[in-house]
Formats: sequence, structure tokens, C-alpha cells
Amino acid sequence: MSENSLRAAVNNPSPHAAQLIDSLKPYPSRHYPRGTRLDFIQGGVKVCHIMESGIAELRRSVDQILIVRLTAPTVLGIAVSDAYLVVKETATICTLPQEEVLQRIEERGLWELLARHMMVQTNKIYLYSNQISAPTSYELVRKQLIELINEPESLRNSISVERYIRDKVHLSRTCVMKILSDLKTGGYIVIEVGRLKEIKHLPLKY
Repeated sequence: MSENSLRAAVNNPSPHAAQLIDSLKPYPSRHYPRGTRLDFIQGGVKVCHIMESGIAELRRSVDQILIVRLTAPTVLGIAVSDAYLVVKETATICTLPQEEVLQRIEERGLWELLARHMMVQTNKIYLYSNQISAPTSYELVRKQLIELINEPESLRNSISVERYIRDKVHLSRTCVMKILSDLKTGGYIVIEVGRLKEIKHLPLKY
């Protein structure tokens, strides 16, 4: 898979999500600001989050490690419980009990559509996991720089490049800052006030 195809597979929403969401209506939705945390178990009840707009991160509950970043539209919570969402750009989300969502899926004959959506989501997480299993620290940083430059400008401007990378990979701040400093000094990247502004060229090896 080419680098462009890989980025598209990881970053683009499921092509089945919009149809699935339309088929699950009607339901109430709310607008959530950046930084809002939404759990998949609320009051002891498993819930699903139907995200109509916005960007959110899926993180593991046990250690807060980022699993994957998701762009609306999407439906989450059918097979996820030990995790939570963090809104990264203002999002419109409906939260319903998982049991109610499954009942609507059964009554409206949506199992095949759900399965197709879940296949895309599973592949997205698999590809992301492969991205962070690179053998060297530099390759990890390089992959995340490419991911970051392809994020919406509003998101790039809201988070430091160092924080973005360390949220997604297990590297020390010292290690990340050293690699970023060397790339900036070498003229490979442009960073202003901690934000990534441009990638001129990233060498394959460090």
C-alpha cells in the first residue's frame, strides 16, 4: 500500500457510516466542545456514540494511550467498552444505550451495513497499529509527522508537534525533541511556536 493510500485508509471516515447513521435516526444529539471526554460505559450501562460531525480520539482507559483518531461520520461502541473518546474538534454526537442501538439494527435489518462499517473500523485500527510498530524511534517520529501534516489545519495549530507524537507513541520527550530539533536544523521541517507548519522533505533514515 502506498503512503497516500495508507493515510487515506487511516484518516478517512468509513464509507458506510453516513448510511448507517441515517438508518438509525431519529435520535437526539448534542454539540461537544474540544476536550470533552465521553466514556463507553455510563452509569453502568454500555453506550454507543454516533458522531455526525467533528474529530475525536479513541483512547484506552487503562493507560490513556491513543488507539486511533476518527473523523465524522462514525458509529462507535458496538464492540468497544474499555476505552473512551476525547473530542478534538467541536463535535455533534448522539449517545444511546448499546442495547437500544442493537435493537434498531435488528428491527431495521442493518446487520450487513453494520458489518461493513465495522470491517472498515477494524482495518483502520490495524493499519494504525502497524504504523506505530516501526523498529526505530526516527521511523516512529517520521510516520507521525506525516500524519500530523495531513491533519486539518485547525487541529495542527491546536497541538504541539511534540505532544501529538508522544500521545501516539511510547517515546520520551527528550528523544522526540532531539529528532525534531535535528530535522528543523537540517531544514527538513518548519516548526513555529511548537506547531508543525511544513514538511519540506523527510529522509528515510536518520
